[in-house]
Amino acid sequence: MNAKEFEKKLESLDGFKAIFGGLFGGGKAKASFEIYRSAQKKGVYDVAVLRREKHEDNHYAIMAFSTQGSIDKDTLQVITERANDVSLGTIRYECLGYAKLEPYRGQPGSLANKNTEITSIADGFADLFVFPISESESGLDCPFLIYANKDGQDHIFPVARKRLK
Repeated sequence: MNAKEFEKKLESLDGFKAIFGGLFGGGKAKASFEIYRSAQKKGVYDVAVLRREKHEDNHYAIMAFSTQGSIDKDTLQVITERANDVSLGTIRYECLGYAKLEPYRGQPGSLANKNTEITSIADGFADLFVFPISESESGLDCPFLIYANKDGQDHIFPVARKRLK
């Protein structure tokens, strides 16, 4: 399945339920669908993994996507070099887990929102987003990302391969 095929599934609440379903879904599908449905700009994009790290039993990654499609080779090289310069401590500190379609860099006023070393990797590149994620090892295998811009606020959800059905 490619990003465009997956995007078609998100045209209905059922598409979101397939991603967020299960015992602990608890309204995540509906909340995410409402943001996505009413977003002024939205889509599903391929994710580039810039760096992976493991610390004790925790898994981390720095990932990127572009709302203009694939990230070109030269840009990918530059941002990968920038990602490799970030300390593991910073990655751990700035990491977020994504339970639903979440504001890019966390809720306004959150510590994640105030710490921008990783997101600044994208500085100088239009429509490019870089973000850290903390997940299980299999959860870091994210081929796609759901993106929605609603009322000027960017929202993202990295979709782990294990959630694709």
